[in-house]
Amino acid sequence: MTASCSVLTPAGRGAVAVIQIVGPSHQLESAFAQCFVPAIPQAMASATIGRLIYGRWGHATSEDVVLCRTSDDTWEVQCHGGTAAVQQILTDLQSSGIEAHPSEPFRSPLSVLLQHELSRALTWRAADMINEQAGDLLQQTLTKLAGIPWSSETRDAAMIEITRLLEHESFALHLTTPWQVILIGRPNVGKSSVMNALLGYARSIVTPIPGTTRDVVSSMTAFDGWPVCLQDTAGLRTTSDPLEGTGMERGQAAAQRADLTILVLDGSTPPTADDEALLHSQPHGLTVINKSDLPQVWGERVPAEAIMISAQTGQGFTDLIAAIVSKLVPVVPAIGTPLPVSAAIVATLKQARTCLEEDDPQGYRATWASILSAPVRQETDLSAAKPVG
Repeated sequence: MTASCSVLTPAGRGAVAVIQIVGPSHQLESAFAQCFVPAIPQAMASATIGRLIYGRWGHATSEDVVLCRTSDDTWEVQCHGGTAAVQQILTDLQSSGIEAHPSEPFRSPLSVLLQHELSRALTWRAADMINEQAGDLLQQTLTKLAGIPWSSETRDAAMIEITRLLEHESFALHLTTPWQVILIGRPNVGKSSVMNALLGYARSIVTPIPGTTRDVVSSMTAFDGWPVCLQDTAGLRTTSDPLEGTGMERGQAAAQRADLTILVLDGSTPPTADDEALLHSQPHGLTVINKSDLPQVWGERVPAEAIMISAQTGQGFTDLIAAIVSKLVPVVPAIGTPLPVSAAIVATLKQARTCLEEDDPQGYRATWASILSAPVRQETDLSAAKPVG
């Protein structure tokens, strides 16, 4: 195998250009040793798949670049998008014995799809996880599934593998669609103040007048690198005001759709029947007792799992954010885990599973054809394959 390089980004000027280099490890390592100086000298020796390595490219005229290993035999060089920088890197690679292909290489529908999802990532952490899939990880996993010989043993193994992939569906899709977290509670318990404290700026209007919030107020943020849409809602109470009533209905509808509800209670005022009803209606959410900076009157009626906070002083918010993250992402998939990061990938997996259940080999092959680059050789035996999930 002869090492080669090609430009992945479209021709012309741009903010960033990406050059892909494919070939035997020893040849690529030799080329990098001649052309690239990492900012951290030991970085190249410990380069793992998906890790970004910053440094300088070239000697006479150097260029800031980032290297990323995307598979065992594939690297990407990310540089400034000007034509001069790209041409200099290609020339240096050719001088090191690597063939250069100036035109963009063929990209499978899956590759294009993953690049689109990468552009939709909402945080750096989410982008890193999608970028790992955009290497060969997901392509190889799905190609292996598509190429099984049709027998009862391999169908069973494929079913297990597809089920394992779909177990990560919710997490994977949330990398580009934020988790919905909604604050509920009676009026004047401090929901808007809690939201503003979580965001770090005043998004919701705060006044001592009950019923100030009349609609669902949303804002984007991130907790521990995970994208979250935080929502404040109208206080829940009996009211004759039709506008406030409509706001409460919208808040209750949003709570039904949310990934997580946070029930806010006021620890400085005695619990009410409405508080008790809300506690019983939210068994799987988080409960916070706000206004912990004031004298507390709940006593032994404080729920055992409740988190004590003060939106005024910031007390307890570190624990609250940690609890939110734990609820939304109880387990982070390990590096090297294939993830169905697109709704189209999820749909393909579910359709392939249906074909396996119905013993439909033609439908199974056709299902994969729309997402993979070419007809797959039917020689892979998943029954002996090492699980990748």
